[in-house]
Amino acid sequence: MTKLIERGLGSAATTIRLKGEDELNAVTTDVSRVIAEGIKNLESYWGQPGGLGYLRNLLESSADRTFLWVSHVLEILEENEDDSQEEFTNIATTTPCDLAELYTKILNKSTNPTKARRILQIVVAAARPLTLQEMNVALKITQDHRSIEDLEDLRPGFEKTIYLVHQTAREFLLKGTLSGHGEWRYTLCPVDSSFMLANICISYLSLQDFETNPSAMDTLSIARSARSSRGARRDVVYNYVRSYALLDYAANHWAGHFRDSQERQFELFEPTRFICKGGSNRLSIWLMAYWENSHWFDPFPNDFIDLMIAVWLGQRRVVGRVLEEGGDINARSALYGTALNVVALRKDEDITRMLSESGVNAYICGKGYKIPQVMIPPSMERTVYR
Repeated sequence: MTKLIERGLGSAATTIRLKGEDELNAVTTDVSRVIAEGIKNLESYWGQPGGLGYLRNLLESSADRTFLWVSHVLEILEENEDDSQEEFTNIATTTPCDLAELYTKILNKSTNPTKARRILQIVVAAARPLTLQEMNVALKITQDHRSIEDLEDLRPGFEKTIYLVHQTAREFLLKGTLSGHGEWRYTLCPVDSSFMLANICISYLSLQDFETNPSAMDTLSIARSARSSRGARRDVVYNYVRSYALLDYAANHWAGHFRDSQERQFELFEPTRFICKGGSNRLSIWLMAYWENSHWFDPFPNDFIDLMIAVWLGQRRVVGRVLEEGGDINARSALYGTALNVVALRKDEDITRMLSESGVNAYICGKGYKIPQVMIPPSMERTVYR
């Protein structure tokens, strides 16, 4: 397993897999199996069939029930030049059990620390485990890419496996109140990692394919059609999203990563405005994917503007910035009303206050009203939603 971690950080074609203890009994059994298999392989490698029983007992008593430690020790034993009992015993009893030391040793062997750090930032900050295709794209994409074709010209970074990070690895890598130790420990900042993933997602959603590709326009035509059943729309959206490696993840999680970027949000303000430009196919594509996945109201809004998007996603800083810039703050969606109607659906008091104080109207029964000027009877409360 140690080899899996190291190869994944140092070469193009393997794995990052830092898997940990889910259930003590199951893990104890699995660790014992790893030890048994490892000893069997060592006996074959060193030509000592049945001769390493003492080592198996030693590992069983010292393993502290962690895969990582056992894998690391077995690798050292295999690479060692001395197969004497004294040397093997010394290795098994002196190899540190401290996970921080083990993680440091493993990561220090990386042949490409820059790539390793980017991988770890993505894995640690990801909202869910990424598929291989998603990870390949996430590693490649930058704001300079303009199309899917640009990405396909790049060599794949991974070929085989799933990406999992155990809680101990997160604790080792992420900065808390403690300062960094060495090159790896406590060196990943959650805000910076979230910013990286937000940038990756927004860069992907900015690709020209989602604006001009005929398949995008065909998909939107069906999704927007009043004659299409919800099931038909769901199917066409599902099939379209599946045809693009990172679209599902980017559409559903860019806003969360953007939010978690905190004070770095405004570094991505213009790219965010770009993917939220009202009337663009690009906006409709990712919003359609997000809407279907979230099982919101039917159908999805195809006439939201950037202010409505920011309101819906709860992006207070962006809402404030857009309101400062002015523009048509009372623009209305045919189905969901103005930004003030939208925030009523989301029940965000802070943003409601921001919109009201900026003079945004609510659309009620076919007319626009400034909410401070209107008392809404209980029987009409739902009309603010339309």
